[in-house]
Amino acid sequence: LPFKDSGVEGLIFGGGEPTLWPGNLRALAGEARDLGFSVQIGTHALNLPHGFETWNEVTRWVLPLESVDQGSHNRLRPTGINHHALIQGRLEALGLAGRSVTVSTVVTRENMAGLPALGQWLSEYAGHFGNLHAWHLYRLVEKGRMGSVHGPGLQVPLKDYRQAVGDLKIGLSGNFHIFRRENMPHSREVDFFAFREGELRPAPF
Repeated sequence: LPFKDSGVEGLIFGGGEPTLWPGNLRALAGEARDLGFSVQIGTHALNLPHGFETWNEVTRWVLPLESVDQGSHNRLRPTGINHHALIQGRLEALGLAGRSVTVSTVVTRENMAGLPALGQWLSEYAGHFGNLHAWHLYRLVEKGRMGSVHGPGLQVPLKDYRQAVGDLKIGLSGNFHIFRRENMPHSREVDFFAFREGELRPAPF
């Protein structure tokens, strides 16, 4: 791994969907852990193998949850199955196994009004299992597959987004972190890389 002596402390395997990588993701995560990195896997959870929650190689799992309302979540994440129920099942499995979890939500016109209810659900989940590290709230930007197609209809004004996240930070208990992610490609904390033509290169944005 090229980050060994770069000052980087943690690696996040995302995508796209990292579980569709033809290589051995679990072995790669184990190699990274052996080198001293924390390892997170961001996944839509459709392709997770049986027993994924027992992978000691993974420090934390990152799963999407857009709403407590099944219909709203499934409209935002159309997969052909009840994705909302799948995510809740994955979160329960990780909770029972005591595995650290981060939940990500893309704030849109579809789900913004339901954020307080989702925050309450996450607070109850965290209180029950004690494994929820953070809730990341992303503002939909007009980039990527979802944003470029649906951004004009779903994107919320920046001031409304900031107000909604600010209210959540005030209203929820402190048993997990809440992060406001206005424009993740320009994050001060995360750099993005992609495998292109057999090489690991900075991802263009």
